[in-house]
Amino acid sequence: YIDNVIMYLEWGDEVVAAYAQDFVNLYIWSTVLDSIGHLIGELLEIQGREIFTTVFAIAKDVANVGALVAAIYFGYEFDLLEVGALYLTTSFISTTLLIIISWARGWLAPFSEGLFGS
Repeated sequence: YIDNVIMYLEWGDEVVAAYAQDFVNLYIWSTVLDSIGHLIGELLEIQGREIFTTVFAIAKDVANVGALVAAIYFGYEFDLLEVGALYLTTSFISTTLLIIISWARGWLAPFSEGLFGS
């Protein structure tokens, strides 16, 4: 319902409101995936893996910003929907990688019953 908020606050016309709504529809799922990744990171930090989670988070953010900067540098013109799609893509890849790496190294084993068994 962000389009209604945009119109109510007079921050733009119907086109701007439609772009904002399309962006939010993607970005909310990016936020959900980032939250899952953050929760997994918190479990890893409980085990003393703070350096790994910090480096991983920095790498994800650098990749996200780097992709935007590189695309703009090489002349690609993003619209707001494509920015949302980029955020969703990087969130999906980083959360998936975090789960795969953590599971493969056995770091999630102490929490597996609580995570998947209940």
